[in-house]
Amino acid sequence: MTKGKLVAIRYPSAQLAERAAAEVRALAGERALELEDAAVAVKHEGERVELRQLHGLAAGEGLVAGGAIGLLLGVPLGLPVAAALVGMAGGGGVSALDRGISDRRMRDVASSLQTGEAILFLLAAGIDWSRLRERLAPYEGALVASGAVAVP
Repeated sequence: MTKGKLVAIRYPSAQLAERAAAEVRALAGERALELEDAAVAVKHEGERVELRQLHGLAAGEGLVAGGAIGLLLGVPLGLPVAAALVGMAGGGGVSALDRGISDRRMRDVASSLQTGEAILFLLAAGIDWSRLRERLAPYEGALVASGAVAVP
């Protein structure tokens, strides 16, 4: 495990948070940071908080990926259906092990937002802070929290 940072940045709208998230993904592609997990939490009317996972494998994606791999491996063995089912179970199980940012923690932090506001959560290591600040500046974000955490 390496030391990383959990960063939370508040935005006036979900759209701005989503655009900022796209910049973060671009920075990860440029190796300006190692992105482990990312999500946007949006506050809706009635105290409801919606979490939009941006990085990591969702359970449905794990099922599909595992099933496809199992099917491909099962065809030469003459057991495509059985292998696909085993692959789906494995893929779903792996994606269910959420090692990223705690959903409960994100909901707790986002509960203090005003309706319509959003928070971009990042779990990353090796962050080039000057490049991150420069790329996110146009999106009107305000740093809510930043702290060191263990990154799997």
